[in-house]
Amino acid sequence: MTEHTETHTETSPLPDVSRTDADAAVVRTLTLDAPDPVAQRRTAEAALRRWGAAPPAGLLSHSVLLGTDERTVSQYTQWADVDALPGEEHEAGAWGSPVVARVYRSVPPAQRVRARMVVLISFDLDTAATGRAFVDELLASHHPLSTGAAEVDNLGASHFHLSVDGSKMINWAEFAAENTHQRLVETRLREDDPVPRLVASTPGLTGRGFRRYRPYGTVTGGHPS
Repeated sequence: MTEHTETHTETSPLPDVSRTDADAAVVRTLTLDAPDPVAQRRTAEAALRRWGAAPPAGLLSHSVLLGTDERTVSQYTQWADVDALPGEEHEAGAWGSPVVARVYRSVPPAQRVRARMVVLISFDLDTAATGRAFVDELLASHHPLSTGAAEVDNLGASHFHLSVDGSKMINWAEFAAENTHQRLVETRLREDDPVPRLVASTPGLTGRGFRRYRPYGTVTGGHPS
């Protein structure tokens, strides 16, 4: 087998977050001291190759994302069995404390969208039940698929993850471009809009903001794609 030497770009594919054989995902983030696109991509490449030619058993996919701030890099790794994660997937380090999570609910896009941007929206929870109740209410009362409101153009799928320890929630939201998400922020996520009000009024839920990313690369079955 020849060594894969392809240079990865922001058009590299995203993982299939909704794949049914994934028991859990591990999310971890590293933030450089200052914006440095060269160092950011060097960090991303090292992260993408972290498993080498012999990935551990149970690894389904390993993706690396580049923050649009040019200083943030995130890893999103899917595993077949949360109880069989390698020890390092539970360890804090330069990448901070990992979030081990399962997808609770997913919302497909109303139209086919080629996602070129991922936004990770983070929350702290007092219990997993708080996260589930929030997502259920959000989708039932505020999502266009339920309310009949006009969809945001170029909005992709959303995948709500709850950490296995019940302390964190991450929404993996896909968009066609950065300006698509910015338009959503400016028109539907202002302080007095319904969704921010729901966040503020939900006991035990604390919003921690969002970060925008472009896909750098994904390894599936040990081979970059």
